Amino acid sequence: MKKLIVLLLSLVLLSSASFAAGISAVSVDVEGMPYVRLALNKAQSVDLGVMYVSTAAVATTTIVGRFNSKLFDLSKSANAFWGASVGIASAAASTTTINGFVGAEVMLTPNLAGYARVNLVSLVSTGGASTTTLMGGSAVSYSGLTLYL
Repeated sequence: MKKLIVLLLSLVLLSSASFAAGISAVSVDVEGMPYVRLALNKAQSVDLGVMYVSTAAVATTTIVGRFNSKLFDLSKSANAFWGASVGIASAAASTTTINGFVGAEVMLTPNLAGYARVNLVSLVSTGGASTTTLMGGSAVSYSGLTLYL
């Protein structure tokens, strides 16, 4: 029931006119999770993503919120950023993940950018057991594309 409520709340939020007016970009990472980006100012943004995957063994709903903040320009078409993300995945056991990361984004065309980020620290809690890793674990780096609107 909690999953259904969260999914419905996410859909209502995504479909509201005031929310849609603040969307500055859409992106997808290599795992296939789509995100919408809300620009807070020129240097900071929030990405929100929702993904549902169903296999014969288990169905998983994942919700991720990611905060990005520009560190510095690498060149005229590239910049470095840092941030934090919080993800909640519900399957056989619920998993909560908090990551701190750094990354870089390169503009490929005026509206399309490629990005890569590396998790520096990861806190994972599954079924009451928690682990903390520094640049370790199965999901250390991510990449994807961002389309600026």
